[in-house]
Amino acid sequence: MKHIAISLFVAAALAACSSGTSGSTTGGTTAAGTTTGHATGGAGSTTGAASTTGAGSTTGSHSSGSSSAGSTGAGASSGGAGTTGAGSTTGAGASSGGVGTTGAGTGGLASVLLVDNDGVPGSGNPDPSLTLAQGWLTAAGIPFDVYQEPNDGSDPSDVDPQDSQLTGINTIVWITGDNNGDGDPTVSSTQQTLLQAWLDEGGKTLVLLAPALPDDFGVDSWTSPETNTFLTSYVGLQNDLYDPLWANVVTTTEPDLASTASFTATGSSGASAFAGRTWTVVNNDDTNGSPYVRFRTSIVNPAAGTDVLATVMADPTSSGTNAAVPVATGNKAAGKLGTSTVVFVGLTVENLSNLIPSQNVQCDFLTAIQTYAGMGGTAGNCGVTVPTGTATAPTLLVDSDYESTDVSLPVFQSWLTGLGGAYTTYTPPQGAPYDFNDVDPSAPSLAGLSTIVWITGENDGDDTPTIGWGQQALLDAWLDEGGKTLVLFAAGAGDDFAQDSWSSNEPNWFLSNYAGFLADVQDPSVVVSGGDVDIDSQTSNVVTGSSVSGFNGLSWNVTMSENLQLNYFTIVNPLPSNVDVLATVQVDPTNSGTANTAEPIVIGHKQVGAAGTSTVVYVGFEVENIQSLPGTATQAQFLQAIAAYAAVP
Repeated sequence: MKHIAISLFVAAALAACSSGTSGSTTGGTTAAGTTTGHATGGAGSTTGAASTTGAGSTTGSHSSGSSSAGSTGAGASSGGAGTTGAGSTTGAGASSGGVGTTGAGTGGLASVLLVDNDGVPGSGNPDPSLTLAQGWLTAAGIPFDVYQEPNDGSDPSDVDPQDSQLTGINTIVWITGDNNGDGDPTVSSTQQTLLQAWLDEGGKTLVLLAPALPDDFGVDSWTSPETNTFLTSYVGLQNDLYDPLWANVVTTTEPDLASTASFTATGSSGASAFAGRTWTVVNNDDTNGSPYVRFRTSIVNPAAGTDVLATVMADPTSSGTNAAVPVATGNKAAGKLGTSTVVFVGLTVENLSNLIPSQNVQCDFLTAIQTYAGMGGTAGNCGVTVPTGTATAPTLLVDSDYESTDVSLPVFQSWLTGLGGAYTTYTPPQGAPYDFNDVDPSAPSLAGLSTIVWITGENDGDDTPTIGWGQQALLDAWLDEGGKTLVLFAAGAGDDFAQDSWSSNEPNWFLSNYAGFLADVQDPSVVVSGGDVDIDSQTSNVVTGSSVSGFNGLSWNVTMSENLQLNYFTIVNPLPSNVDVLATVQVDPTNSGTANTAEPIVIGHKQVGAAGTSTVVYVGFEVENIQSLPGTATQAQFLQAIAAYAAVP
């Protein structure tokens, strides 16, 4: 069993759990549109208390191997202070005779034990869950030890941490990240028994940041009573449900909560540390290889005497109406003596966005837990500084096409330059590492922006998201401010994160409530002689303008050419109200094989957001592939029509 005493939290590692702070606010020129760079994990993620706190503040002065702030090891791998004595080991890297390994341990080096059971293998791998928890405790000035649960089968009994290690431990913080028990248990049955005995001693505090625990060991039902003793008698639950349904009132669908880009957690008025606070929880399932935590959410029905700390809007009974249901609870009468505390958090705290305007942040949530549970320490910031600033121009051009030869960017830069308004170009990073929450551009760069033009070229999300779910959450918040305009040239988005169905309503909140999608199909069929074929198999397709001013009477020839873009098409069945059809294409979305129909491929939604005063335009084909032929309009005419409709400056 491996026991690790952490002597110094390296704040630079917080780049893994903090979004960039400067890439989207610096380096961009106006009018000319020079592409800005992107600094992932900007200055804000490497500053703060965690970057300067000495070893003594993380494991206590008992870590005799080192006491300097610059040390990373308090004894390092050879463990100068680590001995083979009866559990008196100090030092981070003592590999033998560690606390509890001989069965005669006198407890950890600190009264707080951080158990890392998120399933991230081995040291040296990016571990956003452990990094965040370390940063929280370090910034709060709470000494702690770390135990990392092995995930290689080396501990067949899975009894960790051993009982001897818990002597002297008053608080355990147990983190599971995106572990849902498929590989390793979140909190195994044997571990539950061990924790119950420890809580029975009285005066103990257990913080379970373990959103998938009900899916792993619970009944996982909103109507059947919970039977697991650990969950009922210690956590204080009557019912629990993993990944509940939620009612999308725009499309009247009932998707799983995991299918949305984000949701809001609201602090309970009955828990003073949480009251009046809200947090945006961002889905990170599309970060394609970067350090991330999957979207895990469990709602719970607490037993009498268990406090509700935070709620989310969900529809666990599939009634068609959302209600505020608990997602975090606290039981302050746990154990046989009724004097221990258990806090359960059913959301991934790692996914709380630090960049959504007006929302609180990861460490604010953890500090609320710290206050509620009486863990001591001070309010910290986990080493994360929420950046501030304003945009350098009223228009932002986001280049999310990731092309080695960028044929998209010059087209749109030339368009915006010709319009005469100042703009800045932002290019999100391609491939790992992304910003942890995949939220780019960062929120401060949106302050002062009136227009965002988002281009994806031939990107369909296979390597890098077209519009990451974290980005969608940020755009939602920005559009809610009112008076904003978002133009999405994002044909590949239909293949990336949309429902891609003509018969099922689009559940994605960003596409339905903001872009105005009721249903959508990427690469629809076209009836030609001999039956249906995919639209992108055609050498060219004609997009026809609607009766809306600027589009009326015009048509555009969209050509498939290896010298231009791959030809993506996403058609849209728009919401029945407040959405304008700007252009159509002849396709056969139902695969009838008999006739094509004119279906929307460009739409405009002019009553968007909480204020109902923002505009979103969606273009579902590659404008870059418009070729002027006799009798058809030009690329410039199409872009001018978009500018006039959306009032692009």
